Amino acid sequence: MTTYITRHCKERFSKRIAKTNRMPMFISAANRDGILTQDLKCGELRRILSKKEEAYGRIAKVYKNCVYWFADGAAVTVYPLAQKYHGRI
Repeated sequence: MTTYITRHCKERFSKRIAKTNRMPMFISAANRDGILTQDLKCGELRRILSKKEEAYGRIAKVYKNCVYWFADGAAVTVYPLAQKYHGRI
């Protein structure tokens, strides 16, 4: 199943993560295999993301040290995960 990728997400992925032609593959894998907020081990990160999910009505998934935001079956944006959370997911 292919995930729709917004123009904003494409721009942010290129700017924040990497300029690669494999971006759709990463986003599709994040949607399929990403860790949902409630399944995170790190309580601090879980609280931060759940507050943002409630405020903006989006779904956050953590995949390969990045937070991918999805809404209505589309990838909205992506952020790199802060260094202090690496390995604590």
